[in-house]
Order: sequence, then structure tokens, then C-alpha cells
Amino acid sequence: MFQTQRQIQTLLAGAGLRPNRRLGQCFLIDRHRMGRLVDSAELTDRDVALEVGAGTGSLTSLLAERAGRVVACEVDPGLVRLLRGTLADNVTLVPADALAGKHRLNPMLLAALDAAAEGLAGRRVLVANLPYDIATPLIAELLIEPAGIERMCFTVQKEVGERLLAEPGSKTYGPVSVLTALLGRAESVASVPARLFWPRPRVDSVILRLDVLAPHRRAERDLDARQIADVVRTVFLHRRKMLRTILPDAYPPPAITGLPEALRTSPRRPEQLTPCEWAALARSLPGGAPRRSGPGCDG
Repeated sequence: MFQTQRQIQTLLAGAGLRPNRRLGQCFLIDRHRMGRLVDSAELTDRDVALEVGAGTGSLTSLLAERAGRVVACEVDPGLVRLLRGTLADNVTLVPADALAGKHRLNPMLLAALDAAAEGLAGRRVLVANLPYDIATPLIAELLIEPAGIERMCFTVQKEVGERLLAEPGSKTYGPVSVLTALLGRAESVASVPARLFWPRPRVDSVILRLDVLAPHRRAERDLDARQIADVVRTVFLHRRKMLRTILPDAYPPPAITGLPEALRTSPRRPEQLTPCEWAALARSLPGGAPRRSGPGCDG
């Protein structure tokens, strides 16, 4: 059942809890927008829905009505206690962080997804009001290693949505923009003003739908997601420099000698490369381990 702000406040107060801003807890309290989020997933009773950040179970209950099974992940121990015993029979609660590190999905979550999918012939779909602090790395990791997820429908901060949809040459174009363009197809579903959350965040949000490119389509296009992610991560670490400066500095000579001259000597900066050019660059660096590591593909 959808929960209003007053109902959420009552639930939390009764359990001696309050929203944890450190965990980015902001609860969506608009019935219409939550309906748009659920509808965008187009769930059937053959599907498994994955929710990351189950909160007080408002969205969880709606998903349980549409999907065959739901895997609800919640890291806050207080909310886990509140949720236990209140969820529908087709919901599996995973009391853990969805990520086991910045670039690795939690094995406990993966095991729960596999178990929930047994006997169901449908899809695995992420449907979530994503906690702000893990939204970008989680989306990036589910693009690189989808864990069977075919579609992601989620609410994120407006600036995160802009990065996911960004075009080459724009200020918001970065690693996660490249991954989204190459490994999926994203579109905006609806805007979500800050006033539709409680507690009210400082920024507006947006609902996006992201269809993930199937493994056989990746193989057809010769897209090695992990290799692309590693290259994008390494090169964007120096986004203000030109490629002809970055590549010799970031990779050992044997790794770049086989690069097309147009890339090896390019005066362009990372944000000026198209997704297809990033894919070509990644293919041209087989085994070319970078000399130095940097932050992951989450920017």
C-alpha cells in the first residue's frame, strides 16, 4: 500500500527511527510519481523486481502486487527491523548494501535474485527510488555486469539523470554517459520536484527508464563492458588534457602502438569522443593495463 508522509512519519516514530541523511534517505510521497515509476517497468507476474533502498516498504508493496517476486534490499538495520513481518509472501528482504565495494555487486543480493528467478520465465527489472549515495556506482555496475537485469526504472537526482543522458561535448558528459550510451538505452519518464520527497532534499529528481543491452547484442557489437569501463575510467581521470597527452602517460608503450593514428595523436579531450569512438579505443587496447588506477566509471 502506498504510504503518505504522515503514515511514514508514524511508522518511523513507532519504531524509534528518523530519516538517515547519511544514507541519503528521502522518501517519495507522491502517489502519482510512484505510479509512473512502477508503470514504466511494465511488470508482469512472471518478472522479478529488484528494489534497492526499500525504506518503509511503500514502493515494495506496489511491486509485490505487479511482479511475480520481489527482492528488496535495505542496508539500514532499523528499517530492516521495521520491514520484517510486514512484507508480502512474494518478497525476499536482503538486509545488506547492494554493493560489496564501489565496483562489485553484493554476492548476497545476486544469490537472492537467482533464487527469486527460479521457476519464473520473465525478466529481472530494477525498480527503485535509489539512495543518492549509491545511485551512480550501482547503475554503472548493473550496466557492466547486469546480473540478468534487463531494465532499470529508478528515481535519481536531476544531475545524475543529466549525466546518464549527456551527449558528447556537454559539461555533464562523463564515464557513466559513455556506459549508458553503449550498453543501454535511456529515456526520461518524469520529473520529480524536491517537494515530493520527505525529508525534502536540496535538489529535484527525475525518473528514468534504462533498457540494458542484452549479452548477445554486446557480443554482436564486440563490446567488452569491463574493458570499456576500465579505459573510460582511466582516460577521463585526465579529462582536461588531450588524448595525445593522456594515452602515452596512462598506458605502457606496447599498449598504444597499435592504436589508430587518429586516436593516438588526437588533439581532442575525453568529453569530445563519441560512444562509438570510446568502444573503438577500448578494442584497440587489448591487455593494455593502465599505469595508474583512478576512480571507477561512476561520474
